[in-house]
Amino acid sequence: MKFKYEIPTIERKKDALEFINEFYEYNSSINGVGGLNRYVNDYEGWLEKVQNDCKIEVSEERVPARTYFLVRVDDNRIIGMTNIRLKLNKKLMESGRNIGYSIRPTERGNGYNKINLYLALKVCKRYGIKTALLDADEDNPASWRTMESLGGVLDEKRESVDDKEVIVRLYSIDVEKSIDKYKDLYENMVEKQSHEYIGEMINVKIDRPMNSKHPKYDFIYPVNYGFVPDTISGDGEELDCYVLGIDKPLNNFKGECIAVIHRTNDNDDKLVIANKGDRFSDEEIKKLTHFQEQYFESEIWR
Repeated sequence: MKFKYEIPTIERKKDALEFINEFYEYNSSINGVGGLNRYVNDYEGWLEKVQNDCKIEVSEERVPARTYFLVRVDDNRIIGMTNIRLKLNKKLMESGRNIGYSIRPTERGNGYNKINLYLALKVCKRYGIKTALLDADEDNPASWRTMESLGGVLDEKRESVDDKEVIVRLYSIDVEKSIDKYKDLYENMVEKQSHEYIGEMINVKIDRPMNSKHPKYDFIYPVNYGFVPDTISGDGEELDCYVLGIDKPLNNFKGECIAVIHRTNDNDDKLVIANKGDRFSDEEIKKLTHFQEQYFESEIWR
């Protein structure tokens, strides 16, 4: 059984609303959904919100964040969600902290939130968060035991800032240490993430050679473009690649993955491949891939 994170998209509207409505059906508390519960009648508005959340500057009221669906690959079902705050303000240091998560009521009791938290820690690592801070109410042992199962250290117990009668447990997790310690347990349960290809030598099958025309849209490929056979990207197809630094059409290419174009509003990251040792700046990559990436929001990962 495999699991993955998905960026919310319009294609998931029906599934997402079924997911959030299940919490109301079971009268269950809602956490880690990036505010989806406030947008049940405006899913498109929520998509715009979560796509903009990662661009927010830290203020007293808001912080940059990423929201993901936890998807069970075998049946393509959303079984959980996670909201990861990439920076913290004073308010979130006191309550909420870096990671909020949830598993839908009908999928609880299967250990899925441990996988959810493991994937969240990998996102934290990608964004340079060395110590992830979390909290859970004392009367929610399922949540704080999940934290402890991934190496969470109980730093403090204190009264909730919202309800003096509620005791909150505050945890910290050494991100790098936790991933290294538990990777043998969880890596075989999760799909390989795009950034994990960086530095690897990749065999690329070129199906859109340089100077060829897109079969559907009216543009020409100024670089060779292809895919990595026997892989699965977030959109369910093979993982796509831009091959840079080669000035002639190709059929196949083996090169080093030097970066990833991570789309923040689409589940279709792109590997950037070049001859081993060749390097391209972020600006060069953006310029060479603009012909296609101009239609998406993205960031370059190294």
